[in-house]
Amino acid sequence: MPKYLNQEEVTRYAILDAEIKKLEAEKKALREELIEGFKSGLLCPRRGPWILTFSSQERRQISWKDELLRLAKDTLGKGWKKYVTRIETEAPVVPTDMILPPKVNPDYEAEHMQKVAS
Repeated sequence: MPKYLNQEEVTRYAILDAEIKKLEAEKKALREELIEGFKSGLLCPRRGPWILTFSSQERRQISWKDELLRLAKDTLGKGWKKYVTRIETEAPVVPTDMILPPKVNPDYEAEHMQKVAS
């Protein structure tokens, strides 16, 4: 007989995952709104429990990964693809545990609909 995870924990995980995604989207949208407000000259209120500080600076955008790949391609020339294939083939395989994003259980939906119809 198969053993199962605790359904309450699975459900709580799925609910938390959905809430986190929703909150991250809300945070991103609000962050953009606040940045636009700061850029238009608005100030952060001084009497509330939280103060936000706006900072703007110039940065150079460098992708070291892209730069190293370009350097490797320039150095290795046509042997680049063989090198990549060899490195990927020789790399150690490491078991990686993960939980994929939750999805709706179609069996549960069908069973629930049958109960509702009865």
